[in-house]
Amino acid sequence: MAFIEPGKIHTNAQQASISVALNQGNFHALDFPDGFAHLYEHMIFNASNTYKNGDALDKHLFAHHGQVNGWTRDSSTHFHMNCDSDGFERACDIFLDRLCAPLFSYEDIEKEIIAINAEFEAKKEGSVRQLLSVQKASCNKAHPFSVFSNGNQTTLGVLSTSQTHALLQKYHKNVMQGKYLSICIGINTDEYDNTLKFALAQKIEAAFATTNKQKFKNQLSNKNWGPVYLPQHLNKFIQVAQDNAHHQLIITYILPKRQCENFAKHTNTLYIMLCHLLESKHEHGLFHLLKIGRLVIDIHSYYKALDAHSDELVVSIQLSHDGAQKPQTVYHYLQSYIDFLQHEKIEPWRFREKASQYSLSLNVNKGSGLLQDCIELSQLMSQHQAYAIKTDPHNKRGDVFNTITAKKFQAAKQKSQDSNTSHEQLEPWQLMPDMISQLKQQNTRVYFISPLAHTDRNSAHYNTPYGVEALVTKNLAPLITPYFIKPRQNPYMASQYPLVNAQIDPTKLLLLKSIQGNFKFYQDLRFNLPNGECYISITEPEMYGSSIQLAAKRVWLSCLNEYLAATFFDVELASIHYRVYAHNHGISIHTGGLSERQLLLCIELVNAIRQFKASIQNIEQHLYKTLSLIKNKPKQRPVNQLFAQLNEYYQHDEKKQHALLISLEALTPQAIFIQQTHYFRYNFIETLLIGNWKTESAKRFYKQLNTRFQALRSVIKPKLTSPPIVSGQHIHLTLPPKHGNSLVWHYIPLLNDREKARIAQSKPLKLKLSARALVLEKILSHTIFDVLRQQHKMGYELGIGYKPIGRYPGIAMYAVSQTHSTDDIYQGMQQAIANAKRMIVNQQVIIKEVVNALTKQVTPRETDISQTASRTWLHFEDQNPILAYLELVDALAALSKDEIIQTLDNLANTKIGQVTMAASAHEGVIGGAFNATITQSFAG
Repeated sequence: MAFIEPGKIHTNAQQASISVALNQGNFHALDFPDGFAHLYEHMIFNASNTYKNGDALDKHLFAHHGQVNGWTRDSSTHFHMNCDSDGFERACDIFLDRLCAPLFSYEDIEKEIIAINAEFEAKKEGSVRQLLSVQKASCNKAHPFSVFSNGNQTTLGVLSTSQTHALLQKYHKNVMQGKYLSICIGINTDEYDNTLKFALAQKIEAAFATTNKQKFKNQLSNKNWGPVYLPQHLNKFIQVAQDNAHHQLIITYILPKRQCENFAKHTNTLYIMLCHLLESKHEHGLFHLLKIGRLVIDIHSYYKALDAHSDELVVSIQLSHDGAQKPQTVYHYLQSYIDFLQHEKIEPWRFREKASQYSLSLNVNKGSGLLQDCIELSQLMSQHQAYAIKTDPHNKRGDVFNTITAKKFQAAKQKSQDSNTSHEQLEPWQLMPDMISQLKQQNTRVYFISPLAHTDRNSAHYNTPYGVEALVTKNLAPLITPYFIKPRQNPYMASQYPLVNAQIDPTKLLLLKSIQGNFKFYQDLRFNLPNGECYISITEPEMYGSSIQLAAKRVWLSCLNEYLAATFFDVELASIHYRVYAHNHGISIHTGGLSERQLLLCIELVNAIRQFKASIQNIEQHLYKTLSLIKNKPKQRPVNQLFAQLNEYYQHDEKKQHALLISLEALTPQAIFIQQTHYFRYNFIETLLIGNWKTESAKRFYKQLNTRFQALRSVIKPKLTSPPIVSGQHIHLTLPPKHGNSLVWHYIPLLNDREKARIAQSKPLKLKLSARALVLEKILSHTIFDVLRQQHKMGYELGIGYKPIGRYPGIAMYAVSQTHSTDDIYQGMQQAIANAKRMIVNQQVIIKEVVNALTKQVTPRETDISQTASRTWLHFEDQNPILAYLELVDALAALSKDEIIQTLDNLANTKIGQVTMAASAHEGVIGGAFNATITQSFAG
């Protein structure tokens, strides 16, 4: 057991946290029905021996602003919880009782099987799950990876409820033992409270005193299933048919783990370097060659441990339409690039550069969350239990629950690793040739995922069509003779990241104005980090005003971002990120990260954007890509479609997707080519700079930026307009048959017609509506889950969130159910609203306490410059936007209990400012009661 002492690096240290990693998972439930470990994890969240009310923890965490969650993996199960410190000890009592003494009631078993089936149905058509089902169907059947670990109604319903109850008790005794547990706690006290620390340690020891005595022997460690993929499963070309417009090629290299100490020490370094070289978008790299041949759209690479015998290096390539006709040719290019790397060798300086990047970013990117640190440390302890045991010689409680600090744990782990290191070590660049030599066809599985795939069988449970054949490339010739080079040295890497001296108070701004634009600078050094953020907004009259201009901008921006990705491919590796995206009246540039060379990047981005002109060929390709993306949107999950429809509901007609689609279909590449020649003749610029820069540097940057636009005529930035709020409507969509019905209910928390008329012009009213929406979200988040999931077992995908659209602050409730109609969902939401009102009236929920919690939530957190910058950018036009959140705090504080009750009444009565979107698998699913209610409530 480890305790983390929160310090300045923890961004959410207002709350205490506990994370439990159980070193048992799906692979430990092979003698039980498929998905049994997943069911067990769900059951832990229900009634227990002392706390027989299943919602005891949920209610307590709601009152103390906490959360609880968990998940199941192949060899582990994880649970975590956090809440306010004054409720943490009580929360731990309930949490620990659930872990060590679950009741496994019949009602809960039936409810959770329904929930797991709903989770399965919701993700059944997801591309990730479908591919995983094919991987399981085409691997070593003797390995537990082949087992259907998620479970559903069919696999978990093979036994009676009483039989499942008995098996859950047996499984619990087998796995919930102290020797399999790694627990990490973070206590958010200013002074480290040894009394509380000792009390929690005693509670944990007492909770597992019985389970620690179990004599069950873990059978998993004594079994040798062999690797996931045997030789007969390699050198395969696997085609997977999926119902979407995307084409993807996933090449996986199955590499044997090396037992050599040299490889053990440098494995991660070698894989990181390989991923960097394979996915780099530099000129004359792999991606560049494939792009020239119009074969690919994007490329990404990563690695992971596959099993005890093998690692998996994955290269994921999004294919173009042309590339989808020649998937094995694309693989042939990849193998040619690997041959090039094998022949050319990897220079030592590349590894030194990567080490420098890692070291510097590790030292300066110190922001983290206490809960996240607890989760990561408990998982690390679970993976390396030998390091977490016997580190405290004075501990008298036994080997299982030694109390250590995070620093001691890391030091013990490092010491153990160092002691296993040979004195004669090879450097990673000396090992790389051997690693690359393993990337060969004989160790490869290639997945072609496309509607064009040829298949002859289906995977179990997910019913995914696929086919398996030998990977043959002998008769394939590259379209272009490959000419490769490796990436350049990174020009954005700095040797150090110094902290500047304070010159301006962090809440004071430097405001500079010119005819070209406005510039605001905050020298924010409060977090003692060399980080910074920069936003640049360019108003461009030729990019808005009509749907044709918006459509042309979208295609041009797609071309631009591809060009920028190739030009600035190594920026991310220097711990700087950038993004170029569309806004209502032009485009925006956002950079962030380590600040020393970030301003140089901003100027280079501006230069590149202003000088960029896409070719006819490039525009033609991206016009096709953009049209494909828009046409593919109706194939998304129904709830995503409903949210997309909701977003459009509040937009002007010319900005709606159907208008954009019509304009795109009418545009020719030649028309877009001409349109781009009109860009950047008339501009207005707004810039926000926050972070670790001297005022002299900020002023110099402002001057450099202005020189890029000073020869251009300036324009007046147009004001944002929003369509008026109409009376609420119910919009029902009948979709192609899907698994379930969906409902999205959006509400702008207006109280009367006067507020409705004033919302677009009144900033105080907008703040008041934002405050109302945040309070509703906080209160209803508990009752929505309790009613729809716990009481009515409606499904897996449901919730409520604060969702402002345009100038209209609001909330959106949503649910997807495979077992209930949209009538049922709507009535369940009405019940959740009634329950929330009852809790306020009965003072189970105190509005003042909710407001206090929200005040912490809307206040910028420590060590988070990016959050401060994004909030400030949203309120750029305010006199002092960095303090704009204080107005929302005041609006929250001004809310009354009666006002919130009246808002809930208005929500329940479906008055003005509401839109309900419903999608059903079949016509006629929505019954008369639901239709009548909506039609009557939304009349007028």
